[in-house]
Amino acid sequence: MTNAMCAGEQDRNSTTSSTSPNIPPSKTKYCYLEGEFNRSDCGTSGEKACNGKGGPLACIPDNYGGYCKDTDKQIYIALGKTYVPLRADQLIDRYKNVNNTDEVNRAVKRALNEQKQKYHNQLSQSKILGNNKDNKDNNADNEVHGFVSDLFVKIGIGFSTIMFLIALAVLMVQNKII
Repeated sequence: MTNAMCAGEQDRNSTTSSTSPNIPPSKTKYCYLEGEFNRSDCGTSGEKACNGKGGPLACIPDNYGGYCKDTDKQIYIALGKTYVPLRADQLIDRYKNVNNTDEVNRAVKRALNEQKQKYHNQLSQSKILGNNKDNKDNNADNEVHGFVSDLFVKIGIGFSTIMFLIALAVLMVQNKII
């Protein structure tokens, strides 16, 4: 199954909503007259983008909602139930402060947030399972416990050795070996 593309090469599955099938993609919303967008018409001959102004192929997507570029090179945007020609000064104002970095920044922020969320989820899961390698307090407690138990083992071995030597000396004195 292929992905249906709406006017302006907008992927129907990622730019429109199946729960709100009458809302056009944000980059081409001004290619459709009010009430003429239908998600199920994307990629078919029934699509009504730039209807009467060059058809779906005339729809040019942009960050401002898109526009229709007719065969006579006139530019139109849909406002309500009619297409309104866009004057040159309006077009210049529209793109005066254009920088595509806005969209790139949003995509980067979204990706970073997803990575941060995955990291936090893994960290939380690790804490729940009790095998957290990143928890410095937990590692510090383990180091202290390790040191104390090693110390007690060494004291115990030393005390046992001293007791053995004392017992050996007492036996040797009793048997008049010393």
